[in-house]
Amino acid sequence: MPVPAIPDHVRHMLADTYGGTVRNTAYVVGETCDVCFTPVYGYTRCRPCSAHAGQPVADRVGAAVYAVEGEQSHYMMRLYKQPHPDSDSKFVVSLLLWNALSTHEDCLNRLTGRPPRFWATVPSLPAKPAQRQHPLNMIAQAIAPGEQLQLIAQPTVAPRTLNADHYRSEHPVPGEHVLIIDDTWTTGAHAQSAALAVRAAGAEQILVLNIARYIKPSFTATKKFLASHPRRDLDPMQCCWTGGRCPD
Repeated sequence: MPVPAIPDHVRHMLADTYGGTVRNTAYVVGETCDVCFTPVYGYTRCRPCSAHAGQPVADRVGAAVYAVEGEQSHYMMRLYKQPHPDSDSKFVVSLLLWNALSTHEDCLNRLTGRPPRFWATVPSLPAKPAQRQHPLNMIAQAIAPGEQLQLIAQPTVAPRTLNADHYRSEHPVPGEHVLIIDDTWTTGAHAQSAALAVRAAGAEQILVLNIARYIKPSFTATKKFLASHPRRDLDPMQCCWTGGRCPD
């Protein structure tokens, strides 16, 4: 299915009501990772993304906002998926994903040359018996483009390691373009492991969209980045795929 268009008034509400609690991700040459937008200063990529290089991981990674440890953005990404979720947090997460997929739908298509045929959300690891439907999956079902591709998590895994065996695709997707949606990128191991599993299922193009890139102010590069780039209210028009202007 196509992405439902996000009305202008909803986009404005996201900026006006919640713009002070989250900040856009940004790609700044020499300051942030060219894969996941984490502050690095003096390097091209952060350590995890450098370690993933050379593997058949996602062709591109996008992220809507930063989740800053100890700030409301961090708590929001945790509270929205609790067994008894915080309704306001869930609402903001829903709006952030809707804005990323709708406002920047053309950006996604320009980067790959075609819209995705399938989308998938990243399940929690390890899988648990009778695991409830992940809240992100419920949100994405209403707005994600194309057909859902179910990823099945394995019950025994090594946490935060890149491994295609952590997930399996419910069916082959030879030559297809698949969009993988994750809520929070910390090291990227979960999302990129999902990408490896989808690649093993035959996907030709894979993009990963994260709602939030988790960063720690206690890290020197992050502290410097936050100090040199003062908080600005969220701009829904800033591209979640480029960390800046939308691609031509």
